[in-house]
Amino acid sequence: MVSLNVFCFLSLVIAFVAAHPLNDELAARHVGSVTSTHSASSSYRSLSKRIRTLRKNILAGKISVSEARSQFQSFASQASSTFSAINGCSVCYGGNSATSMSQSAQKTYSEFNSLVQTTNQVFGAQAPTVLSSFTQLDSQFKQNLQLFSQSGVSIQSIVPSTFTQTMSQAGMSQTSSFISHFSSGSGSSSVTSTSSASSSYRSLSTRIHTLRDNIAAGKVSVSEARSQFQSFASQASSTFSAINGCSACYGGNSATSMSQSAQQTYSELNSLVQTTNQVFGAQAPTVLSSFTKLDSQFKQNLELFSQSGVGLQSILPSTFTQTMSKAGMSQTSSFASHSSSGSAGF
Repeated sequence: MVSLNVFCFLSLVIAFVAAHPLNDELAARHVGSVTSTHSASSSYRSLSKRIRTLRKNILAGKISVSEARSQFQSFASQASSTFSAINGCSVCYGGNSATSMSQSAQKTYSEFNSLVQTTNQVFGAQAPTVLSSFTQLDSQFKQNLQLFSQSGVSIQSIVPSTFTQTMSQAGMSQTSSFISHFSSGSGSSSVTSTSSASSSYRSLSTRIHTLRDNIAAGKVSVSEARSQFQSFASQASSTFSAINGCSACYGGNSATSMSQSAQQTYSELNSLVQTTNQVFGAQAPTVLSSFTKLDSQFKQNLELFSQSGVGLQSILPSTFTQTMSKAGMSQTSSFASHSSSGSAGF
């Protein structure tokens, strides 16, 4: 009889642990060491998935304020351990290593940004009591972004355009202050060599490629595309401003060493504009209108390559002039056309 009771009790315990909703959360808190960019990217993706689920549950009204406080506290604890492991990865930063993680990191910061915004929208005046747990992540977020910046990855290619304001609302003053430093242009010093410039080009290429694939797959509506293009244009503007302001990046053989990375960026941009026109048709101009803010910076960038003796034909796709014209980038298309006709003197 005693044995039977013990057996029944253990069966109930096992069933409870398997079914209890906190089971997944407890398992998710175990964070192994991060020793490579592959494991770091996997850690970013795990965080993104949990953030997205939490945000959807809040938006659907499945979580009360008190439940949100508890779940945010649990998530903050997990995220703290994860970021501590990522930031402590000695082989994840420097050279091209950080660039390979940038897409996964960008997704995490984008999801986090949306979570904070949704929390404010749904819980209103009570949101600060829910978001208060996130202050423990403040220094770790700042350190993570610093590591990317020091590795030559443009911060603007990782965080959303509203990130500074959103983090400020979440009480994450160190992170918002650090991002504001870059948004104001004072962070342009992060591009001080052809290596960091090339890394910035590659980060842009990665984001453009992802955006184009999502549009081609029908995952982005016209309104969503407008928002994403606006966000990207803002970040690309800051990135090109930094690259164009790099005094050591042009002249002699310096520009040549960046030309392959630049070529990839312009090729991806060309494909993005073409795909946008194909998918959205008559509505495409309303999506592409954000790109006009990049017009003068693209032209300046191409001028710098040309003045450094790099043939623009080796950087730009053959359809670039026509494609940029469709995107409303008249200065860039005119300069590219001028160069293609052989009048540029190189």
